[in-house]
Amino acid sequence: MGYNVVDIIDKAIGILRKRIEAYKKVEKENEDIPYIKIISKVILKQAYGTLEHYEKFKSMVDNDEAEEIDFRTYDRISFLVNQFNQRIYSLEFTSAREYFVNLIDFQKDVCSLYIDIQGRLVKDEGNMHKVTYELMGKMIEYKTSQIKALEEVLKKKLKN
Repeated sequence: MGYNVVDIIDKAIGILRKRIEAYKKVEKENEDIPYIKIISKVILKQAYGTLEHYEKFKSMVDNDEAEEIDFRTYDRISFLVNQFNQRIYSLEFTSAREYFVNLIDFQKDVCSLYIDIQGRLVKDEGNMHKVTYELMGKMIEYKTSQIKALEEVLKKKLKN
C-alpha cells in the first residue's frame, strides 16, 4: 500500500506536537509571568483543538476512497515537511504582543506549507476534486481561520 492523505495529516500532526512541546516549555520557563502563562494556556488549548480537528480529518478518510500519492510526490512533500521542522522559530519575546506576532508568523508559515503541499498534489484539473486535495483545502481553511482570529486578538487587545 502506498501513501495517501492520512500520511500527510500525520506529518501535520507531527509539526503540531513539536510546537505543543515548545509552548509547554515556554509556559513552564515563564510561569511567574502572568501574561505568558495566560497566553500559553490559550495557545495550548487551541493547539489541542487543532489536533482534534486533524484527527477528525483522518477519520473522515476511507482508505479505499483516498487516492494513492505517488512516491515521488510524497518524497517531495516529506522533504518540505522535514525542512520546515528544521527551521528554528524563536520563542524569545518581551511582551504579549511579540508572543502573538511570533505565533501568527508561525501559523502563516504552516499555512504556506499546506498550500505548497496542496499545490504539489495537483497534476491536472481532475485532482482538484479528489479527497486528498479537498482535505488539504479544509486544513488550509481551518489554519486561515485560526490566523484571522489571532490577528483580531492582536489588533483589538494588544495594540501597543
